[in-house]
Amino acid sequence: MSHVSFKKGRKHPKDKIVLYDGIPMTFYDWILMGLQFFKNEDNIYPPPAQGGKYLLKALIEICQLGHMDTATLNRYKIPIPQNEDTINNINHSSPL
Repeated sequence: MSHVSFKKGRKHPKDKIVLYDGIPMTFYDWILMGLQFFKNEDNIYPPPAQGGKYLLKALIEICQLGHMDTATLNRYKIPIPQNEDTINNINHSSPL
């Protein structure tokens, strides 16, 4: 089961608040976690390998698509958790 969930925000009809274990995440939290993932990939696959850049490319592709995409996740070898909440968020985000 994913620790990440969403709830309706108040700033826009499509606003979503990202929760981790039920606690709202801030942009700072998200960037701090992303930086750690990026640095860790560089530690595991140091230059001249792609390392963190590989992860960044995957994120950019997903953001450009605007939804979680199985083909993209598979291409970047990102495992897809097999639980109902995640599966429902893989194909175009569903309304809250």
